[in-house]
Amino acid sequence: MIEMEQRAAGALNGVAIADALGSATTFMSHKRIVKLFGKVVDFIDPKLSTVHESLARGSFTDDTELTIVLANSILECGRVSSECFARALVSWAREKNILETTIIGPSTRRAILKLMSGERIDKAGSGGTTNGCAMRISPVAIFDVGSSIEDTKRDVEEACLPTHCTFIAIAGASAVCVATKRAIEGERSVMRIVDSAVDASMNPECSRCGGHRQRLHLRIEHALRIAEAADCDENLLTSLYSFMKGKRKALTEDAVPVAMAIFYYARGDFNRSALLSANLGGDCDTIGAIAGAMSGAYSGICRIRKEWIKTVRLVSSVDLTRLAGALLHAKGN
Repeated sequence: MIEMEQRAAGALNGVAIADALGSATTFMSHKRIVKLFGKVVDFIDPKLSTVHESLARGSFTDDTELTIVLANSILECGRVSSECFARALVSWAREKNILETTIIGPSTRRAILKLMSGERIDKAGSGGTTNGCAMRISPVAIFDVGSSIEDTKRDVEEACLPTHCTFIAIAGASAVCVATKRAIEGERSVMRIVDSAVDASMNPECSRCGGHRQRLHLRIEHALRIAEAADCDENLLTSLYSFMKGKRKALTEDAVPVAMAIFYYARGDFNRSALLSANLGGDCDTIGAIAGAMSGAYSGICRIRKEWIKTVRLVSSVDLTRLAGALLHAKGN
């Protein structure tokens, strides 16, 4: 049980640390990151960032904040509930005046506005195809340790509905959640973890979704082939940056396959995964959060750099280890 607690703590701390590492380089091109920083090896002051310039060094972004909002909604309601999360999301947005900022993604912003106006939950999340659901899904993975994959996929749907009620977004979140869950449960084969993620992305539970059933699993498999062929870190990063196709490289079909490829290439090592994500470019704080959940769960908190854990804890004043433990034991796991 102690090892499982360490892996659950690794998942949540992994989200926050990799998010914070990527906060300064988010939406930069890979070439610009190389030009400005050479190589990111630690937290950077985000003053050069185009979106997070107001943050302090070591601060996480809305990726982790929304992960915490989802986690607390699960603990409050004792289950994963779209209604509970929608209420928590609106409360968070009002308390922090989120709509007056530019830190949240377009899908989440539209959904919050609709929820505030009284729109039905699944309607509020319709059209959400960006990576905001995949980035925050790790609390479901922790809460559902020991549950069946089918039950977990239903919980993923509940967690995504208020902001990302589309097949592609839920497929991506399902892949990340199942991979993180398998790692927390103790699976030590990175390949088997990745295979389970691909399977989860093929048939997501999405009873109220709109949009096409896009074949995310093919994009994940393509990204994994890139990782398999890469003979060095720079080759991997340039190839993965070219692989991403969205204008801001923030679509689910960009972030999830690339994060999965980084996790696979790094063989589950959190410290490598987090730095690769921060050096990639594009929406790299979110890619880091996704890769960080999976690799943090695989590595466990004991293998994450202690100075990184300390820095993020001091800056945020949030005890993510305690929160992970509460989620893990909420159903008697």
